[in-house]
Amino acid sequence: MNDTKIKARELVEQVKKLKPEVEEKKINAEMKSKKAEIEEKAANVVLESQSKVKEEVEQKKNSAFKFLQNCEKELKEADKFKSQATKSVENLKDDAIREVGAYKQENILKMAGVDKMLMAVMLIVNGKSSLSEMKNTLKPKNLKQFDLNLIETDFEK
Repeated sequence: MNDTKIKARELVEQVKKLKPEVEEKKINAEMKSKKAEIEEKAANVVLESQSKVKEEVEQKKNSAFKFLQNCEKELKEADKFKSQATKSVENLKDDAIREVGAYKQENILKMAGVDKMLMAVMLIVNGKSSLSEMKNTLKPKNLKQFDLNLIETDFEK
C-alpha cells in the first residue's frame, strides 16, 4: 500500500507540473475557437454577399436572354418586311416610277400621306428626306438596284 501512496503522490506531482501547460493550452484553444467563430461570421457575410451577387447575375442573364429572344423575333419580322419591300419594288413599273418622279413638290405636299411616304423613300435612297431632289432620285434604276443592306439602323451608328 505504501507503494500505491508513493505512486499516487508522484502522479499528483506530475499533474501539478502539467497543470500550467494544460491551462495554457486551454487558453490557446479558447482563443482559437473565438478566432474561428469570428472567421466563420466573416465567411458567412461573404457567402451571403456572393449569393446576392449570384442572384443579380442570374437576373441579368435571364433579362439578356429575353432581350436576345425579342431581338431574334424582331429580326424575323424585319426580314419579312424586307422581303415584302423587295417584292414590291420588283413589281414597280418603270412608267409609274417616272410619273411619281415628275410630280411637282407643291402637288405632293397636298396629297395626304404621300408626301411622308416619298420623304421616307428619299431618306432611304439618298440619305436626305428632302423632296427637292426627287426628280433625280426617283428613277427606275435608282429604286430597283438599291441595296437595302446599306440602310443604317440606330444600333449600327
